[in-house]
Amino acid sequence: MRELPRGWDWATVGDVACEVRSGFASGKHNAFGLGVPHLRPMNVSRLGVIELKEVKYVDPGVDDRRLLPGDVLFNNTNSAALVGKTALFQGSGEFAFSNHMTRVRADPEIVPAFLAAQLHYLWMSGELIHLITNHVNQASISTQVLARRVNLAIPPIQEQERIVVAIAEHVSRLDAADGYVDAAETKRDGLTSQVLRGYLEQDGNWQEVELREVAQLSLGKMLDAKQQTGGSPAQYLRNINVRWGRFDLSDLAIMDVWPKERERCTIRRGDLVMCEGGEPGRCAVWSEEEPMVIQKALHRIRPHESASSGFLALVFLQMAKDGALATHFTGTTIKHLPKEKLAQIRFRLPPIDVQRRAVEAAKDFLGTCDRVMDSCALARRRSEILRQSVLLAAFSGQLVPQDPNDESASVLLARIRAKRMAATPTKRKLKAS
Repeated sequence: MRELPRGWDWATVGDVACEVRSGFASGKHNAFGLGVPHLRPMNVSRLGVIELKEVKYVDPGVDDRRLLPGDVLFNNTNSAALVGKTALFQGSGEFAFSNHMTRVRADPEIVPAFLAAQLHYLWMSGELIHLITNHVNQASISTQVLARRVNLAIPPIQEQERIVVAIAEHVSRLDAADGYVDAAETKRDGLTSQVLRGYLEQDGNWQEVELREVAQLSLGKMLDAKQQTGGSPAQYLRNINVRWGRFDLSDLAIMDVWPKERERCTIRRGDLVMCEGGEPGRCAVWSEEEPMVIQKALHRIRPHESASSGFLALVFLQMAKDGALATHFTGTTIKHLPKEKLAQIRFRLPPIDVQRRAVEAAKDFLGTCDRVMDSCALARRRSEILRQSVLLAAFSGQLVPQDPNDESASVLLARIRAKRMAATPTKRKLKAS
């Protein structure tokens, strides 16, 4: 472990928490406000704050575990990239939490906001990765591992308070900057929808069709448990490689493909490739001369002669921006656009020459939108780096000055240990289960 500033000391989460406890599962839930809110991984954002835009409610009689203001909520189960997201709960009223969340209740001599911020920083910086257990479709950090193996840098309590104030000041400025980026993206999306509507809602000899009437649809190759199965190795596109209107080919994976399945899961020039999950509907036209294999999480849309793949891409972009595409999604927390639903999507289709003129006319505008989108993405990335830098400075003793008059963390931690030793086993509150 790295060297700490004078007056700091190392401690595990269990050393500084009077309780570490996971929540409860509930298969029966609703989104209509019936019962108590049941916070889940989706309610902790990547920025380390509680988000209540989408909340599930459960019967209050299922379990009595609740959150109190000052509790720290740790995401214990998710995809490997998201396990460890942490936020400070500051709400009022009854709130329950799922078994995929762990409630960390700080000892009274530890500042809860400091504990939450450091746990979230450990997630952001990748320092929790070695503690993750990978399962078939998800990953986790158990309550025991969180309590006993996650180490925290603990300063004197007075310095904890100064650090929390300083973090809040820096983060508030970054939040304000992110707000301007949000506004720019909202304006971009609104303008995109308005401009595309002009291209797609003209009068004339347009027919209303279902997608399956004007294109052949297929999904890519199912990933094998072992990527080397005896077939021929081939690069393939994943969901992450498909962006709106373009492809990111900087990180292509490789798997074995048998000759009998290659045609079904291969795209060629002019095919429209669409995400089935993740951000369902996100799509781009493959313009490379070389064919490419796609995985099953991607749709291959191969238009008939009456339809242009570029025009279909405009249709789906417009539907995504105005919310019409989302009406075809399935799933609650993880959205999908199954092949059957995609095939039934209806839209107006003009003659092929009109489609080509619309695609050409939209090209310059969409190019400008792409540049705006790239600028917004860069701004968000810079904000993320700055947030991480603030937290790195905070937990290495560089964000606020040390005060030699502060009581050292070693004395504070010894006092916490002494209180626990003095407590009888039946009164001890630490739980790691």
